[in-house]
Order: sequence, then C-alpha cells, then structure tokens
Amino acid sequence: MRCKLFSLLTSFFILFSFSLHQAIAEQTQVPSSGYDKTWYIADFWPGEYPNALAITEKNLLLPARKAMDKKLSKDVQCQLPYKAVFHHWNRQRNEKNAVKYYTANKIVTLIAKEDFTLEHFEEIDGGKTQIKKGEKINYLTYLSEGTFSVKIKGQEYTADQELFKHVKKVDKKKFISEEWLELRCENGPQAWILHNELYKKVKGLIVYQKGFARGSIEAYGKARDLTDEDLKEIKKLEDQLEKDLKN
Repeated sequence: MRCKLFSLLTSFFILFSFSLHQAIAEQTQVPSSGYDKTWYIADFWPGEYPNALAITEKNLLLPARKAMDKKLSKDVQCQLPYKAVFHHWNRQRNEKNAVKYYTANKIVTLIAKEDFTLEHFEEIDGGKTQIKKGEKINYLTYLSEGTFSVKIKGQEYTADQELFKHVKKVDKKKFISEEWLELRCENGPQAWILHNELYKKVKGLIVYQKGFARGSIEAYGKARDLTDEDLKEIKKLEDQLEKDLKN
C-alpha cells in the first residue's frame, strides 16, 4: 500500500511539474537566435527547482548582448536591479523587468539498441510508442523530475530515465545546456545575458563572479527578491566558499 501510494504521489508530482513547464512555455515564443538546427531552444530554464540568479551589488553594470547569440559583442551596458532574484517563480520581478527565460540545448541523437516500447506522457498511441532497434531518438531538453523531451519521426514526446536502458550509451559531455535571460535593464535598454558566463566551476563548486550569487526560493512555485537578511546569509556562504577553495 505504501509503495503504491508513493508511486501515485511521484506520478502526480511529475505531471504537475510537466504541466508547470507547459504553462511557462505557453507564455512566450521562441526567439530567433545564433544557434543552428543542431540546437533546440526551450522557453524556460529546466529542473524541478530551476536555477535562480541573484544580484548582490548596487549599481551593477554588466556588458550584455542585443540578441540570443554568443557571436555578438557585449556592447549593451545593462544596469541590473540590486537585490533582484531572476527566477520563473518571481512574478513581480519578471513583470517589472519584462524578463523571459530561454535554454539552448544541443540536440543529442540516441540510437535504440533493441526493440522496445517507449512509455511517455502524451495521449498519442495511448502513451506508448513502439521503437525499433537502430531507430534514432533526438534528445531535446531536460524538463523536471527525471523527465525530458525527445523527438521521434517529427513528433515530440515526454520520456523519463527508463529510455536510457534501451539506447546505446552516450557521453554525458554531449548534453550541453546554455541558459539565457532576456530583460529590460534598469537604465532602459533590452539585453540578453548568458547565465553560464556568470559563473565557473572550481573544484566541483560553482563560483559566481562578483555581484552575482545563486538565488534561493521560498517554496515550490514561489520566489522573491533578496532581503537584507538574505544578503547577510549570501555573504557568509561566499566567505565559507572562499575558505573551502583555499584548502
């Protein structure tokens, strides 16, 4: 009984998360970008709890781009709002700065190593699609709770981790994801910011450049800007991180 209840709750949470991402996707249209057809553009940041970006410095001016294109020079001087937390769930901030979230995902081709039945979350074919050995499955983007979008013969499906049991092994390094923010800056211009450029990984730890930090959320589906207390906690975490990196 307990296992059955857990399974039902897990399925409900996955469907709830998937529905939330669908709702986010319906709010915006995918923009033109500098990415070619080997990339898939999603109009959200993925994850059960998507990344949150916090601004911790006053009058922070960041060189940004005019479009979602890494080849463009960063010639937009974008002043960012102090204490802002950029996150899907921070509706007040998103409305104030006209914020939109996008992710560029490198499409990864998966090859079926056997005949199998793909169970998915769409109503097509009753939620089950037959896959033949050698058939190609394009991995598009991660969603949440272990689910992700794939495309098979032009049709998109939502699959889960079970799929990987039936396809040939793929190097994890091929799964590349780049998160973008489009926003109206405090000083007026519209700008595009590549989140991945604001931090680096050092000894397995994420280290943000000065003026930025990993934002926090209040609860599932709810986020807000920073308070003075939040800033104090972030400073403590940054000091501890600096110590850890020195050891």
